[in-house]
Amino acid sequence: MIKKCKQCGKVLTSGESNNVCDNCRKLKRDKQKAVNDARKLKKKGHL
Repeated sequence: MIKKCKQCGKVLTSGESNNVCDNCRKLKRDKQKAVNDARKLKKKGHL
């Protein structure tokens, strides 16, 4: 069975798990990191 990425529809290779390709996972992680960094700054009162 061919699995496709939930976000971009790219066909997944066997090494890529839980229905998201490595590219989308990386993008998601980078976005999450940005959100977390902003939250930390807000807590410290910089924003």
